[in-house]
This record gives sequence, C-alpha cells and structure tokens, in this order.
Amino acid sequence: MHLFFGNLSANANSTYESLRTSGESTCTNELNRSAYWMPALLDGRGNVIRPNYAAIYYKRRPSSDPWFKTNGNIPRDLPRGLRYVFGNPDAEALVHFKCVNGWKVIGTPGTMTHALQQCAAGQKLLVSISSPKCWDGKNLDSPDHRSHMAYMQRNGGQTFCPDTHPFVLPMFTLTAEFSIELGDVPGLWRFSSDMPGAEPGSSFHSDWFGAWEDSILDRWHRGCIDKMLNCSDGDFGDGGAMKKNAHFPSGLAVPRLVPVPANQIGP
Repeated sequence: MHLFFGNLSANANSTYESLRTSGESTCTNELNRSAYWMPALLDGRGNVIRPNYAAIYYKRRPSSDPWFKTNGNIPRDLPRGLRYVFGNPDAEALVHFKCVNGWKVIGTPGTMTHALQQCAAGQKLLVSISSPKCWDGKNLDSPDHRSHMAYMQRNGGQTFCPDTHPFVLPMFTLTAEFSIELGDVPGLWRFSSDMPGAEPGSSFHSDWFGAWEDSILDRWHRGCIDKMLNCSDGDFGDGGAMKKNAHFPSGLAVPRLVPVPANQIGP
C-alpha cells in the first residue's frame, strides 16, 4: 500500500504516454504529470496517516561546471519516460527522519524511532529521501527498476558517477511531513513496507515515473537547473511560473487519518 502524489490517474498499467495525456496533477498543475509514490505510513490502529504535503526538490550541477570534464561525466536533462525505484535496500540511499516544530528541528535527526521519541503532540515528523543521479544513458527502466540508475561513488574527497553510468541527471529529494496529534501513539507507527520485527522506517523507499510536458521540462532545465537557481513553487527561473491548480496542497491534511482499505488487511 502506497501514498501517491502527482498524476491522479497513475496506476500499475500507466505508460509515459498515458501519464502525459491524462490525469490531473498535485504537482502545481498538469504541465507536470509525473507520478511519485512512497509506502503508506500506518498508525498501528488501522489507519493510514496522510501527509500534509510532499515536497520535491530537483538539483544538478550546471552543464558548464568544469567538474564534468574533470571526472569524465556527462550532464543530461531528465529523459522523457524515465522511471525508477530508490531507497531500501540501497545502502547508498540517503534517508533522513527528524522531528520539527515549525522550522525548528527538535533534538537530533536519526532513525524514525529516534525522531518520534523526541516528538510531542503539535509537532511534525519529516522524512526525506534523495534519488540516485547516475544513469546508464540507454535504459528508461530495468527489470528491478534500479539497475539503470546508480549512486555517486567516492574516491578520497571526490565524488563521481561510475563508468557504467556516466550520465548525471538532476537528483531529486522527496520530503513528506506528518502531523502528530494528541491521542497518537507514535511508537506504533510503521510504513506499510516495514516487515514485522524490523526497525520502523528501515524499509523506506520511493518510486518515480517522469511525465513533464516537453517544452516546460526544457524551459525548467535551462532556467533553473543549469543556473542552480532556487526555483520553488513552479518557478521557471526566467520570470514565469506554473499556475497552481485546485489540487495543489495547502495547510494540514484533512482528513489526517484514513481507514486502511479492506483489501489491504490480511487474515
């Protein structure tokens, strides 16, 4: 069971063509019909905890950066129709849990259990995960949905893409915020992918299937990615921006708790 963001019509049979030509979107508007999803967060009492939002930040070195020539890597825009899964069980995956009160971090980041132990009612749990950014340059997908992508390698103080995956794509970081309220028992919270007995949050991962409108993707790459600008809320970095539609989230999730669907409950 997963939480979906972006294209509202995404399902197991979606293709790049179906995503691009159908479905409304929670990603500002339908110019970005990409599909993003992650395991559902469960409260241990039969409910799914809906996030207040899921924020997506993309970034990559500008193509003019001499780092590319020095390391033999090649900058690339996001290929049309690329898809992948990242996170657990990738040892290199960057997953972070922390408790926050507004913009203030409470305690120290750590495991999901550690973060929740520092949280109180009225505060929030933040979980974030960053994608790999090295691509093999050939495949838009692979049988395990991972092998065509790779994480940066490190040699001394230098990081670079492996020879098998020399193309550097914009990395994206997904951050989701979950409210903690009176009556919650955070010690029961688990993601739907956490196996019984496993550390809560240890299975966290994310899935992505890109489906931007072509001209908008190009404009965003040129105006934001290649200039390393902070283009938030649909900003193109050139004076223009995407118009927010009715699905763009604002405020807290209402309702916050949704009963686990009957077909997701085991015997």
